[in-house]
Amino acid sequence: MKMWLLVAIGGALGALSRYWLGKWVNRWWQGDLPLGTMVINLSGSFALGLVLGYKNYLPLTVVLAFGTGFLGSFTTYSTLNYEFISLLKQGKYSIAFSYIFLSFSFGLICGFAGLYLAMNL
Repeated sequence: MKMWLLVAIGGALGALSRYWLGKWVNRWWQGDLPLGTMVINLSGSFALGLVLGYKNYLPLTVVLAFGTGFLGSFTTYSTLNYEFISLLKQGKYSIAFSYIFLSFSFGLICGFAGLYLAMNL
């Protein structure tokens, strides 16, 4: 199978997963903090850490389909920026900056946790 097709299939599945997980989280979360996007990005960062940790043991097809395709479309930097700017426009400065701080700091922590877990199991 062509590598680009694996990335495309993984990307389609990642985008659909992001859509449905975001809907599910936002159905029960009613706060101002965009928790759906945060859950998606943090879990995606953790999963990418796992992929990177196992990269030498996984076939290239899996790394491309899951790492590049699925996780590339599952996580969303553009939505994070949109939600951050929207919160600023609404005058919710403390929520906006908390969102950015938590997203980036915990994103790095989750990524390193996934990598650490993969390298130490």
